[in-house]
Amino acid sequence: MMKSNKVLIVTAGLGNGHKAAANGLRQQERERGNDVTILAIEDISIMGKVMKFLFSQLSENILNFLYDSSNHIAPTVIDRLFYSLSFASLTQYISNTNPDKIIYTFPALALLTPKNFKGTSSVYVTDYETPQLTWLWGKFNTIFVLDKKSYEYFSGYISREKIKIVKFPLEKKIKTIKQNIKSYKSKEILLL
Repeated sequence: MMKSNKVLIVTAGLGNGHKAAANGLRQQERERGNDVTILAIEDISIMGKVMKFLFSQLSENILNFLYDSSNHIAPTVIDRLFYSLSFASLTQYISNTNPDKIIYTFPALALLTPKNFKGTSSVYVTDYETPQLTWLWGKFNTIFVLDKKSYEYFSGYISREKIKIVKFPLEKKIKTIKQNIKSYKSKEILLL
């Protein structure tokens, strides 16, 4: 019988399908017989709650500015300080629960992997083509991307051996499109 691993999936409910990816990966890990916990930064940190609120309230121009201003290969001292102070509870949670495997579905959070973590950690990039460079911040063994263009883009910054192209699962909350179409009485179109 195969040993069950303790898997922690770290995510954030800040758009772009981060939680959908986390939920899909949870199902995949459970099918492998692993014990899985999902932890969203807004559930364990005041700053996570603030970020979620701001993400839902700020204009697209401000969000684009924040995105562009943090899009660099290595975290600055200010970036490290912000993450370590804002999400110290995440680092503490990882140390206390000591998972065998950590999966990150939100950028920059691998910065919070404790130095003494002995398991494996991976990053699942939910962006296409030219993902933000904050996905590369922190400690991880493998980074999973969705397409060849992302693979090529990241290979300009890190070793190709650390990058894998994979179509990872998303949470399936709806019935099949055919079932949904039959269930609607009026004429509606479901776009995914």
